[in-house]
Amino acid sequence: MPTETPESSFDELTRGLASGTLSRGRALRLMGAAVVGGTLASLGIGEAAAAPRGCKREGKNCKRDTQCCSGNCSGGKCAACPSAQVLCNGSCVSTSCSQGQIFDPASCACVAQCLQNGSFGCTLGTPCCSGTCNPTGFCCNELGGSCTADNQCCSNECDTDGTCCSVEGCTDDSDCCRSRPFCVELALGKRCLEL
Repeated sequence: MPTETPESSFDELTRGLASGTLSRGRALRLMGAAVVGGTLASLGIGEAAAAPRGCKREGKNCKRDTQCCSGNCSGGKCAACPSAQVLCNGSCVSTSCSQGQIFDPASCACVAQCLQNGSFGCTLGTPCCSGTCNPTGFCCNELGGSCTADNQCCSNECDTDGTCCSVEGCTDDSDCCRSRPFCVELALGKRCLEL
């Protein structure tokens, strides 16, 4: 017996009611099928969640990966993506990435994983998401960068206004923290001082 889709159930119901040739029991079954099918479709289940037109589902015969909805034709049958792979933009791609990289589903490729400011261990292969990787491998913001804690700043000083500042070296007053607001030229170079 062929499976009824919500559309065919509704069509048969309307034709049968219009012509008067539909039994009461059949009308109730068709109405139930149309209501249940419509509900499932609105939830993304059944025909609404079915594969796009033209591609073959898992288990169907195939000759090329592009024929399969999963993007994987294996042994002449459409199959799910192999272990450690996901379907991304119509192809099965590996999610295994080198150390310091993560899989990016938007580009379907491995990209450099970045570290948040205040984190230790940055390198060329694992850069800082923003800010600077200082020589000791610590991600930090330069003077004037935003911060919420001292360890987010290369100077290890986060001012009360949420910007990285200095209590030592400076180029002008804007580099200095409020506790030492003036950049003064001394014999050892410019330093932030409280006058």
